Amino acid sequence: MIPAFSWTEPVIGTLFLVLLHSLWQATAVAVGLMFVLVMLRGHSARLRYIVAVGALALTAAAPVATWITVAPSPAIQQSVAPQFDSVTLAAASLAEQPVAQPNSAWTTAQRWTVTVWLAGVVLMLLRLSLGWWFIVRLKQSGSPISAEWNRQAGDIAQRLGLRKLPPVLLSQRVAEAMVVGVLRPVILLPASWILELPPE
Repeated sequence: MIPAFSWTEPVIGTLFLVLLHSLWQATAVAVGLMFVLVMLRGHSARLRYIVAVGALALTAAAPVATWITVAPSPAIQQSVAPQFDSVTLAAASLAEQPVAQPNSAWTTAQRWTVTVWLAGVVLMLLRLSLGWWFIVRLKQSGSPISAEWNRQAGDIAQRLGLRKLPPVLLSQRVAEAMVVGVLRPVILLPASWILELPPE
């Protein structure tokens, strides 16, 4: 059972609860997606792709909904804030020994969990930034292919049912053909292929 919410640190406490709930939420979405994909095994790949993207969107939206649900409102925080009168303040000033906080260990666990999670988020964002920078460099390293190769690529795209052929470039930095980019994808071909393969 989760201990009582720490109203003295609402942001950390809310983040901690969101992280706890995201564990079972992501697991539930993954299990549900697995069963749905099994049932859609005979359907088109486009439909399965749309279902998978929807599951990702649901996984991303679940923590936001949890935050809205469990975050304390300002009115509640004000109502639970301790009220001290003059007698209470005088008694507290005369106390010689500090009163132990029963939830201090739980608050420390919340802080460490949120800190480690934030550190992981920063590392993953750094990894994605480096990957994005590497993709940009790959696209910049490409050079246009010849007209004959471009015509062959257009015929292949037409047979595959593609509405628009992405730019096809040659690169000396790749060993295999690959597609890079999401919004503006580019097909990169190894430059060695031009020397080893005929256009047809």
